Amino acid sequence: MKKIFLIGLAAAALLTGCNQDETLEMANNKGAITFSPFVGKSTRSLIINQTNLPECFVYGWRTGTDGQEQVVFNGQRLNGNGSYDNFKYWEKDNTYQFEAIYPEPIVANGIEMTPKSEGGEIKYTNDGSRDLIYARPDEMVITAITTNMPTVKLNFVHLLSKVKFQVKNEFPQNSPVRIVVKKVQIKNCYSSATITPGTVTGKTVAGSWSNYGTQNLTIEYDKLISTNNSDNGEALNTKIIKPSNTDFLESESKFLIPGIGERTIYVEFEVRQLVDASNEDGEYTVKSYTREVTYNFDLQQGNAYTLVCRMGNNTVDPNNPMVPIEFTIGVTTWEEQDPKNVTTDENNQENN
Repeated sequence: MKKIFLIGLAAAALLTGCNQDETLEMANNKGAITFSPFVGKSTRSLIINQTNLPECFVYGWRTGTDGQEQVVFNGQRLNGNGSYDNFKYWEKDNTYQFEAIYPEPIVANGIEMTPKSEGGEIKYTNDGSRDLIYARPDEMVITAITTNMPTVKLNFVHLLSKVKFQVKNEFPQNSPVRIVVKKVQIKNCYSSATITPGTVTGKTVAGSWSNYGTQNLTIEYDKLISTNNSDNGEALNTKIIKPSNTDFLESESKFLIPGIGERTIYVEFEVRQLVDASNEDGEYTVKSYTREVTYNFDLQQGNAYTLVCRMGNNTVDPNNPMVPIEFTIGVTTWEEQDPKNVTTDENNQENN
């Protein structure tokens, strides 16, 4: 396996959970089955959170005293606030199970779902661009119908791993070196896998991913995080990264199927050296580089990771380190000479 130090890549795993402190309550409608979806907080619209969940799709079953299971919801579309068309109503002496998913489980979204009251199976084909969330509340036993029936709380958890990049220019602060990243990829990612999520606890599920497809998916990063919270950020190669502890490139987030496996990080970048460090728009020399390193990642479901690429003096080109041109200046002192007498032959001068 290639060493991390070849390109100065450092992987920092920043794990973030799903905070379950925001709910949307719906008023009961005379015994109607109502829902309250909630999702962990996030900072970008690409990643589903409590404020931007556009919809979800719910499945539900009830089992009466006769032991016969009946379907109540079969992929019913819920709005982000839990409302839906054509209310279904509780029935007493029945036990209810529910599960829900986003995005819609259709082939166009890379999702095939077999819903089941004990927890359905999800087959997922990944392209890195979609979040995948799932909810399965505890079963609910309804013994009587009242004017204050419970709301079904759909606690959504993230089934994938979220990965983004940071690139830092760690040349000295006064260095004329600028970094421009052209392309960042994670190669050898899993293209598909299957999960039966089962019970949801906190931000995790009881089931785990299995039946992995081939590791032939390449996830490519080509945008910065958008400053206006939209999905379309700036292109990577528009960002010139100066030497700084605070000025760095941060990519958009991509979604990977969790699991252990070797994945290769590929980076294309330019090193630009200003002729005049005080003139950002002035002349510069440029050298292009490509680098690859391979990691044995253990990506966990529901966790977020930041991979940090650190580019410094001895990591840009290990075979030809950028060594600054330095000068030493010496000034010799004036050597004082003894005074000399100067005589003038005035007669000769007159004769001349």
